[in-house]
Amino acid sequence: YFKNAIAADPNYTPSLYKLYVYEFYHDPAKAMEYYKNYASKTEYSIQQEYDLADLYYLNKQYPLAIQKANAIIQAEGDKVEPRIFKLIGFSHAENKDTTQAIAFMNKYFSNEEDSNLVSKDYVSMGEFYESTGEDSLVAVYFTKGLTLEKDSAVVYKLYKKLADIAKEKKDYATQADWLGKYYTGN
Repeated sequence: YFKNAIAADPNYTPSLYKLYVYEFYHDPAKAMEYYKNYASKTEYSIQQEYDLADLYYLNKQYPLAIQKANAIIQAEGDKVEPRIFKLIGFSHAENKDTTQAIAFMNKYFSNEEDSNLVSKDYVSMGEFYESTGEDSLVAVYFTKGLTLEKDSAVVYKLYKKLADIAKEKKDYATQADWLGKYYTGN
């Protein structure tokens, strides 16, 4: 339907936008094409910069995602959406720069509303710390992620990881607590 509308009128921006939104979840490269076409035919807004940063990330163009996100931070200052710090953090993690990933995730945590934080935010932070060998912080972030997680499969994986961390520390009482939760109902 939308492709027919574009064929009839290549400048019909509502169809370009709908195709971009659809492809965003199915084919990020195609979403980028539709979005650039859409953006070239509409009035500029800062939201276009946010959308492009997201598309760069989805297309695994992490240096471009970081560059675009930093430009947004420069333009928006204190008004920047905190999710941009998370995007930069995850982009740095994909580039194997966990030090920068942790730094930007800390900015995200300090600027985002608690109600917008999700389990994956904390679990990812735990994984970043795990890659640096800071086990005490790994357990802290995994535990925070656990409190927000709704998917039982992920919950049980976290129980097991936390039990393994306790075992490595020779904290057998804590290991037993986590294993008890892991085996109950699993």
